[in-house]
Amino acid sequence: DWTTWKNTAQPWVNLIRSHAPETPIVIGSPHWSQFTQYAAADPFDGENLIYTAHIYPGIDQSDWEDWFGKAAEQVPVFVTEWGYENTSDIHWALQSTTSEFGEPLRSFIESHPTMSWCAWDYDHIWQPVMVDQDYNLLGGEDYMGEFAHRWLAEADNDSDTKTADDTAPTVSWASPSGDN
Repeated sequence: DWTTWKNTAQPWVNLIRSHAPETPIVIGSPHWSQFTQYAAADPFDGENLIYTAHIYPGIDQSDWEDWFGKAAEQVPVFVTEWGYENTSDIHWALQSTTSEFGEPLRSFIESHPTMSWCAWDYDHIWQPVMVDQDYNLLGGEDYMGEFAHRWLAEADNDSDTKTADDTAPTVSWASPSGDN
């Protein structure tokens, strides 16, 4: 449960912070980083903390708001794993399509401005796969590779925070209350 996890991991956060006072710390949660909702009510002690979320098709979309969205209103949430594949050899919890999972996930994340994401993972073996054995992106309805690439490209094109040399901007977190 969250309390046991927090009591176990808080000393690790403190240790990291003692050696890296300004480095963001990404904190997981029980149940494969799917209990993110508890971070809002009972956050870890410290500054510059980010809570991870792993969102896969096996989680009912009707639970996304309670499990992840409400937390993102209070604390920074970073979706460090998400993905899908629609093949016969994929585990049921990862099986879906671009229209059934990818597009709804994008809409969900984009409706929460304090939520960020990265895709898991750029590999041809570890599922759900994004690429074939020659590292060509897989796409269409059945694979997430082209979808993730397009999402990143569109986010980059929409960005009004690019720097003069076109590198990624520095991002900081401001809570809804205005505290950093």
